[in-house]
Amino acid sequence: MDAGLAAVLGALAGAVATTGAAFATGWSAREQAKIAARAEHRRQRRDARQTVYEDFINAVEALIEAARLIHLDINEGNVIVAPSSEEVQPLENSVGKIATKVILAGPASMSERVQELRGTARSLLINLLRIELRIKGMSNVSEEKGVMLVEADCVALGRLIAEFSQDAQAVLDDDGTQPTAS
Repeated sequence: MDAGLAAVLGALAGAVATTGAAFATGWSAREQAKIAARAEHRRQRRDARQTVYEDFINAVEALIEAARLIHLDINEGNVIVAPSSEEVQPLENSVGKIATKVILAGPASMSERVQELRGTARSLLINLLRIELRIKGMSNVSEEKGVMLVEADCVALGRLIAEFSQDAQAVLDDDGTQPTAS
C-alpha cells in the first residue's frame, strides 16, 4: 500500500470515528435532557398534587367535624344540637370544588375514590337537611333515623378519606422508576 492511500484511509477512519462520536454524544445529551425534563415535570406534578390532595383531605375532615356536632337526646329521641344545612352547605361545596381539582391533578386512579367521597358528602348534606326539615315539621323521617344516617355517612367519609390518603401517598411516592399497573 502506498503512503498516499494509507494517509487517505487514515483520514477517512478518523473522520468516521469523529462523526460517530459526535452522533453518540449528541444522542446521549438529548436523552439526558429528556430524562431531566421528565424528572422536573414529575416533580412539578407531584408538588401540585400534594397541595390539592392536602386541601381535599382537609375539606372532607372539616365536613365530618361539622356534621359530628349533631347530638340526640336519647331519652326524648329529639335532636338537641344539629348543624344547619346553611352551615354545612359551604363545606360540602368546598369538597366538590376541590374534588374537581383532584380529578384534574390525577392520576385517573384517584377519580373513582374521589367520586365516591363526593357522593357520600352529598348524602351527608341531604341527611342533615332531612333532620332540619323534621325539626321544622316538614319531613316524616324520624330524628333518630336522620341522626343514624348522618353518623353512617360520617363513618363512611372517615373510611373513604383514610383510603384516599393511602392512595395519595402511593401516588406521591411514585418516582417513575417502576412500571405502573394498567
